[in-house]
Amino acid sequence: MEAKLSRTALIDDIRQLTNIIETAHPDPYFKGGGRIAYHRRLQKLIRDIPSEGMTAKEFNFYLMPFVASLKDGHTTVLDESSLLNQENPGGVPLIFGAIEGKLYVRAVTHEADRYLIGSLLVSVAGIGVAELLERVENFFGCENRYQTLGKLGNRPALLFYRETLNLLIPEWQATHSGSKIAVTFQHADGEVQTHIFDTATSNMPAQIKGEHPDQLPPLNDPDNPYFFYQFVNETGHAPGEIAVLRIANMTTFREMYEYFRANGMDHFEAWARNIFQRFHPGTDVPEDYEKVIAGIPAASTVFCDLITAMKTAHTQYLIVDLRDNQGGNSLMNQILTYYLVGFERTVALLKTNGTVRKMSEFLASFSERGVDLTQISYYPQVPLKITDYDFSLDPDFSGDQYEGSNRADLERDFAKMPSFYPEFQSREHEALYSPERIFILSSELTFSTGYNLMVDLYQLGGEIVGIPSGQAGNSCGDVRSFELANSKFRGNVSTKSFIAFPDDPEAGELLMPQHPLTYEKFKTYDFDENATLRYALSLSGFDIPHFGG
Repeated sequence: MEAKLSRTALIDDIRQLTNIIETAHPDPYFKGGGRIAYHRRLQKLIRDIPSEGMTAKEFNFYLMPFVASLKDGHTTVLDESSLLNQENPGGVPLIFGAIEGKLYVRAVTHEADRYLIGSLLVSVAGIGVAELLERVENFFGCENRYQTLGKLGNRPALLFYRETLNLLIPEWQATHSGSKIAVTFQHADGEVQTHIFDTATSNMPAQIKGEHPDQLPPLNDPDNPYFFYQFVNETGHAPGEIAVLRIANMTTFREMYEYFRANGMDHFEAWARNIFQRFHPGTDVPEDYEKVIAGIPAASTVFCDLITAMKTAHTQYLIVDLRDNQGGNSLMNQILTYYLVGFERTVALLKTNGTVRKMSEFLASFSERGVDLTQISYYPQVPLKITDYDFSLDPDFSGDQYEGSNRADLERDFAKMPSFYPEFQSREHEALYSPERIFILSSELTFSTGYNLMVDLYQLGGEIVGIPSGQAGNSCGDVRSFELANSKFRGNVSTKSFIAFPDDPEAGELLMPQHPLTYEKFKTYDFDENATLRYALSLSGFDIPHFGG
C-alpha cells in the first residue's frame, strides 16, 4: 500500500510550486481571472488537504486543476511514471485524431476494428464528447479546443489509460468492473452505433491506420527519422518539381546541443547522450561530450543540402510537414529561414512575434553563467533587477532598438553553433533559393516551436494545410523544468510570453489553415493517414505521386 505524504509535506510542495510559478511565469494570473482569483484557488488548495495527508498519486490529481487554471499548455505538473500505467493502460484501445472540432478514429489496435477508422466519436461510457472536453480542461492546461482534442485522443491519449479515464469519467469507475467499456460512434455513412471494447492491455501496440502504401508511401529515412527531405516525382512532371521536408521535432539536431553547451546548460547532456543512441543503436555512447554532439545530425547540413538540390532542380513547391512536431529549440527555425530567405528577413520574422522574458533566480539557475542583465539592450537606461521583465524583444517597448537587438542576439546565438557559424560568416548559401509556393502541414499536435516555424513560413507567404494547431499564437512558452521536493513530481513552467498576432486575438488563439482538411474531404481520401499530405500535393497539381531519391 502506497504511503501517504503528510499534510505539512504537501503544503511545502504547493508553496514551492506556486513560488516557481509566480516568480518565473510571465503572467500566471491573466487567463485565470486575475491575481486575487489565483490566490483564492491557492488557499482553497491548501485548506482542503486532508489532515491525514495523501499518497503521491492522489496529490498529483489534486494539483492538476490548480495548474490547469493557468490555461497554459506549457506549464504542467505531470509525473506520468506514477500517473499512467504504461504496462497495462486499461482504457479505450483506440487512438483518435481531430477534425472540424471533433474526434475521429485515427488508429485501432486490432484488425477486426479496422472498419472503425474514420468514424466520429460520440460518447465514451455514456459521456458525450463535448462534456469530455470540458472535463479535460478542468485537469489539463489547454490553449484552444484543438489542444484539448489532441490531449484526449492522441497525446497523451487520455482515453487510452485507465487512470485518466477514471479521472475524466468517474461514472465508469463506479459502475463497471473495468474490463469493458462502451464507446459510441457515428460511422462514415451516418449510422450511430455503440461498441463494447475490452480495455487496452498493452502500451501503444502496433497501430493499424488508414494507410495506402501502394498509392503514397509514408515519408521515411531510417538514418534520420526526425528531419529529412525527399523529392516527389510523377510522370509528366519535371524531376524535383516538388520537395517534402519532414520535421518531426526540434530536439534532435546538433546545433541545439552546441548552443546549450556554450551557454553552460550542462543538464542537457543526458538528452544528447540519449539522442546519440537513437541515431547509433548498438553503439557505445562516447565519454567525450564533444564526440556525442558530433554524432547527432546537423540541421544546417540537411537544410543546406535540401535548398541546394531545390535550386538545381528549380523546385516550384516545398511541403514542410509539421503534423506531429511538438517543438524543441527554435534555432532550427532560424537556420531554415536563413537558407530560404536570408538573415535580414529572418531577423524581420522575429519582429512579428513580440517576446517578453520573465527573469528570475529560477531561470538563472539553469545556466552556470546565470542571467547577465547588462546584455539587455536598454540596461543603461533601465538598471534591471533579476525579478524584472526583459522587453528588449517587444516592439511596443523597444521601438527602433528592437530589430537591432534581435540581430545582435541572433548573431550571438549563431556564434555558439560551430556546425552552422562558418556558413553564417561566409554567407555562401544565404537566401540560396525559395520556391514558388510553400505548403505547411499542420495538425492538432503541431505545438510550441513546431507551431512557431509554421507561423514563420506563414508570414513568408506559406499556406497552411490540414488541421488547426493546438498551440495558441498569443501564449507562453520557453519552459524550464523543476521537481517538487517531497512528492518528487516533475513539471515545467513557461518563462516567456509570445504574441504572434497582436491585432487579431482570434488568430492568436486558433490559427485556421487556408486549406482546411474537412471531414468530407477526408472521406474522399478514404481516411488515409496521409490525407493532409495528399491534399497538399493536389494543391501543387499532382495526382498520386511516388517518392524519388
